[in-house]
Amino acid sequence: GGDRANDELNVFTETHDIVRWLPELAADSDLEEQPWNRVYASSLRLDSIMNDVLSAPRDDRPAMYLEYGTELDQLQRDLVEIKQLFPTASTLASD
Repeated sequence: GGDRANDELNVFTETHDIVRWLPELAADSDLEEQPWNRVYASSLRLDSIMNDVLSAPRDDRPAMYLEYGTELDQLQRDLVEIKQLFPTASTLASD
């Protein structure tokens, strides 16, 4: 374990990295255009939120992240819904 401040910084930084990779991951998948557009829109908003969080002083980041709680929950639900399309897309591609 590292120190707590670095652990928090890494969590937000790693989350931001993943958010930025979402459109590329979706583009490399079997997703059709409409679900891909939803992934892209969600990732843009998540990227904006994470930019806000990462621009805050380190001690304020957890509280700022929590301020976006409702919107983050909705974005996560949207992405989980889209994720459910992956098995369908993969199954259709192999038929």
